[in-house]
Amino acid sequence: GQVWEQVPYNPQLHQADVNDIAEGELVFVRFVGYKDGSRILCPAKVSRTRPFS
Repeated sequence: GQVWEQVPYNPQLHQADVNDIAEGELVFVRFVGYKDGSRILCPAKVSRTRPFS
């Protein structure tokens, strides 16, 4: 996804900023992640809220 895009949380693809986000819960992408084919090099950093919301 793109920065501040809202996506369903997937613990295989995302690193959450808190520990209580459930799989499938809508989150915002804070920093994009990187993949090499199907291998996750760096998970995307996600947050439940946007800043200043």
